[in-house]
Amino acid sequence: MTIKQLISKLQKEDPNRLVVCSCDAEGNSYSPLDLVQKATYREETTWSGDVGPNKSTESGFKPALVLYPTN
Repeated sequence: MTIKQLISKLQKEDPNRLVVCSCDAEGNSYSPLDLVQKATYREETTWSGDVGPNKSTESGFKPALVLYPTN
């Protein structure tokens, strides 16, 4: 999902609603959103990858925004 797609979805919601993050796709646990940080991301599979420093665009890393949960 891109930031544009996320904004489109979020604009339809109550801006005072809490944002929580699932620890995995199965929804085994949840945590409130704590930090949003610019970084770079390199896909390793269709469902997993690696995050690097924001300036690292070499070796397949692409600009990304990372959402970190409280726990």
